[in-house]
Amino acid sequence: MYNHVEVGSADPRGFSLVARASGAPITAGTVNYYLLALNGANAGQWWRDSDQTWQNAETANPMTHRADGHWTRTLAASPWADGIAYLEYAKESGDLHIPVSRHLRGKPAVALQVLLQDWTAITAAVPAYCLLQAARFLRNVWYVAAGVLRVRNEANTADSWSRPVQSDAGAAPITGVGE
Repeated sequence: MYNHVEVGSADPRGFSLVARASGAPITAGTVNYYLLALNGANAGQWWRDSDQTWQNAETANPMTHRADGHWTRTLAASPWADGIAYLEYAKESGDLHIPVSRHLRGKPAVALQVLLQDWTAITAAVPAYCLLQAARFLRNVWYVAAGVLRVRNEANTADSWSRPVQSDAGAAPITGVGE
């Protein structure tokens, strides 16, 4: 099971470390952050944050103790790529800790996926009530005929959706928007 991490994010990474022998929080010493790419162009390589490069050997990135065994590393740049799987972990330099790790997968920010989606590339069936259908009214050609609002698809070859409209004889008519 993978957790998702936003492509382009350089948010701080954090782990809580406890001593293997006592179960007490590790609050001093040297703790390092590690990031291993599991697939893609950098598969089998570790992220070196100091110069934002991928290395063939396990690469330690020093972490800072914040409180009660909680350690963080603020990344200098985003290592995350869309669809790439990663193993992220932290280690105390004397190997006195209980191992901690996370499996991650890079995923674009949802807002970017929605805002930058090329609608003409969508081939799947689109639900009648969804954000895409609502946005089509803002972007695509639409018109009113015989008391029905018709919103066209991106190619202007068919209706994407239609709804009956109410009229007011005293209102100025709007009959549609063209290309």
